[in-house]
Amino acid sequence: LPDSTTFGRRDITKLMWDVVGNRLLIGTRYQGLLQYRYKTNALEKLPSAHENPIINNIAQTADGKIWVNSFAGGIYQLRN
Repeated sequence: LPDSTTFGRRDITKLMWDVVGNRLLIGTRYQGLLQYRYKTNALEKLPSAHENPIINNIAQTADGKIWVNSFAGGIYQLRN
């Protein structure tokens, strides 16, 4: 990834392809939730209510909504 040193240590916990947003969502242990867009070759950290939540799971419903489960942050819907 072009800017992989920007985020420092990242232990990946989950990967999920967002079929609606056409992006790869990357759950991490130390940097929360990241997204990678192949079209623009861009990696970015997504905002969160907690500083760096440990991402346990990412799921997409049939209607395209994305739900994220994080340690100490509970379950929340990703809005993007």
